[in-house]
Amino acid sequence: MHKPTVAFFGATGGCTLACLVPALQAGYNCVALARTPKKLTDLLTTRGIPPATLSAQLTLIEGSASDLNAITQTLFPANLPPASMIISGVGGAPDFSQPLSPKFVGKTICQDTVRNILEVLREHKHEHEEKQKPKPVLVAISSTGLTKERDIPLAMVPLYNWMLKIPHADKRVMEGLIFEEVARPEAEKVISDYVVIRPSFLTSGASQREKVRVLKGQGEGQNTAVGISCPFVGYTICREDVGGFMFGLVEGLDGGKAGREYYSSVVSISH
Repeated sequence: MHKPTVAFFGATGGCTLACLVPALQAGYNCVALARTPKKLTDLLTTRGIPPATLSAQLTLIEGSASDLNAITQTLFPANLPPASMIISGVGGAPDFSQPLSPKFVGKTICQDTVRNILEVLREHKHEHEEKQKPKPVLVAISSTGLTKERDIPLAMVPLYNWMLKIPHADKRVMEGLIFEEVARPEAEKVISDYVVIRPSFLTSGASQREKVRVLKGQGEGQNTAVGISCPFVGYTICREDVGGFMFGLVEGLDGGKAGREYYSSVVSISH
């Protein structure tokens, strides 16, 4: 039985790369959009993925998330079934040339990527229907600190307000696009399910899987901590562990209960 196809956007970034590695090792058909494909293959080689696996399991599409044709090739690869899961882990790059007022390169990249993905899926909706394939699951990395209710430590509020105001505005719009899509009538939807992941402040470093805490919620703008007697507040989480959690969602495509239980959810994750 062939493994499902998984499409990756932002695979050279830490969280998405940390999901792509085990997906390749597990035999999933992975398609990744990358501006510089060699950069991604070099990263994967450094992670111990052998050339034979890269050749057999990875399809690289050169381009950017603003290129609808490249997105189409990523979601509907020529020699593979359409993507069963779409993982968007893109993000803007900070520019601290003016420290008191930091800027971001690609300040709307999260919303633009998801908007373009949904547009391409809508244009090619018939391809899923003709091939009797289920609509894909959309997984997107968002952030804590987006909701009115506080879900970050007080000590980190100034940092978030100073450094993350621009990307948070982008991620709010991105989340809204996803919630708007899943609210459509079933016949009009272009995704079958979704998971919005809100990690704490992201760090580098080795996995600390035993420290990972996950809390599930549902609905637009909902703080996943609402209704919990001890508010779900975390300082940081490493990219490796966010990627590991995302790979569990990929395994849900094969019926893995641990992954599927987080579908249709907004998920907070922290150490």
